[in-house]
Amino acid sequence: MACVLAIFLLVYVFLSCIPLLYLNAPYRTPLSGALWRLGNAISDFLVHKHDLRRDKTLNEAMLEKSLKDTTARDQQAMVYTIKSLTDKDEFLPFLEAISDVIYNPMGPNLLFRGPIHKQNLPLVMPLLQTSDSEVNVFVRIAQFTSSPWLDDRAAKACLRALWPLIYALVKPSFHTSRERERLYIGDDRYQGY
Repeated sequence: MACVLAIFLLVYVFLSCIPLLYLNAPYRTPLSGALWRLGNAISDFLVHKHDLRRDKTLNEAMLEKSLKDTTARDQQAMVYTIKSLTDKDEFLPFLEAISDVIYNPMGPNLLFRGPIHKQNLPLVMPLLQTSDSEVNVFVRIAQFTSSPWLDDRAAKACLRALWPLIYALVKPSFHTSRERERLYIGDDRYQGY
């Protein structure tokens, strides 16, 4: 009985310490907050490890950490999402949403800003620039359209998704110079027939 209690206690302490080291841990125990305050009272190791102010509670630290670098986290979520879309019924709503995420023909100041949601491009561009066939949207659309059970709704969704994707790729004013270098296709890639 004492062994079971000791094992339970070790697991509980271990689970309580994980959020102190990794602020994005999905679980937290009541002991985690007490250990956070104790660790910051004795030394500022935990606060300095996460580049935070000393008076931050564990909840405030987790919230602040979750709001930093959201683009990288959102890009990982997009890659995970597209990899998990395995059949037509899952991929079709994703295709239908692409045009709304990237293209806005009725947006305010259309003449000055253009019809592309520039703030969403960093989320979508990694899906276009990757060589991973499970993640590349163009490859996935090509696989999707080559299936024999393609209906009118799916065909329209593919066309509606392709237009803003291609427009976002070829419009040079949307990209930084580094992105333009990654998107450049050299003369050696063209084939003449």
